[in-house]
Amino acid sequence: TSNMSNSKEMLAKFVNSGQQKTWHDRIMVYFYLNNHGTKEDIAKYLRCEQEPVHKRLSELADKKLIKATNLSKRAKSTGSNQTVWARSSLKEITIKI
Repeated sequence: TSNMSNSKEMLAKFVNSGQQKTWHDRIMVYFYLNNHGTKEDIAKYLRCEQEPVHKRLSELADKKLIKATNLSKRAKSTGSNQTVWARSSLKEITIKI
């Protein structure tokens, strides 16, 4: 259980440092400009790795700010399919392929 409390402590420090809010704000700017995207799209826009973006997407979804759609898009970097995320306020999503 010490591992679990460590990760909780790390998360608490991360949240308290304001870094989590900064990530959330930066990702939400992307969504206001683009309406939808994959973690690869967002990471490219933010000029960062995909991993921190991936972690923040589920947190933003928990806050009901964004939602995972039933759409996916092939990532140019890995060739794998990635979930397309969208602002929660969007009713319909159109993607140019």
